[in-house]
Amino acid sequence: MKKPLIILILFFLSIQTYGQVSNKNKSKKKDDFIKQTEQINALLKYYQTLSPFSDTENNFELIDSLSNEITIHLLKVLNDKRILNYQIETLFTEEELMLSKSDDNRIYFFSIDEKTGGSYRTSKTIIHYRLSNGTVKAELFSGEASEALATSTYGQIYLLDSLTQKYFVIGGVQVCNTCKVLLALTIQLDKNSINTELIAKYDGRYYDLKVFDYDSTVKEFNYEFYAAENDDSLYGGDNEKTGLKHRYKSKFKYINAKFSEIENFEFWDEKE
Repeated sequence: MKKPLIILILFFLSIQTYGQVSNKNKSKKKDDFIKQTEQINALLKYYQTLSPFSDTENNFELIDSLSNEITIHLLKVLNDKRILNYQIETLFTEEELMLSKSDDNRIYFFSIDEKTGGSYRTSKTIIHYRLSNGTVKAELFSGEASEALATSTYGQIYLLDSLTQKYFVIGGVQVCNTCKVLLALTIQLDKNSINTELIAKYDGRYYDLKVFDYDSTVKEFNYEFYAAENDDSLYGGDNEKTGLKHRYKSKFKYINAKFSEIENFEFWDEKE
């Protein structure tokens, strides 16, 4: 009777030991993941101390090198499926990293100011998204529709249709002291990746733009702006009526799984 009892005890001890080792391995993997996010936060904290206006030798090389390193580490973490076990907002704590997301936590944007030191204020932006099959992906955001897609930062991401997994977002970038580019686009998740479509783009003086807003309640995007003065070296040439300002106004509505332009007007307003 003693021999079977000893064997049984040894069996349970081996199971317990295996469980402890397994838990330690899981804990080690978890700790490794957290260490990676902590390293990113440390890099961001240091990046925050850098200024494009510093007299430090090789300053711009340091800024560029560090932003590249942050981007590489971020892409690694955001492509790791373990990210699903955490609330992303709690992992990255430094203000230097700008974050926006959809309410259903399916799409995130992460942006880092490139600190160019000029009036063109570009950012590096990563899009992180989660497919219906459980796959997580992250990549530098860009697109053929506009160069500004790659250099913009992005605001709130709105869910348009949960069935087709389509979203709406507005992004923008400052391109000179008084100029900006704004983008209105949709993002759709498919089985393997994302598809983007540019709905509207404004490229002009910030004071000529009147409306570039989305109403999530009725799923409508409104766009209104003045053409630049004819003598504007960058944007002029669309004000053929002397003494008047040329104003454009349009409205897009999400209907039948796409944005359709339902209003398109032109006005000639008196100058104030």
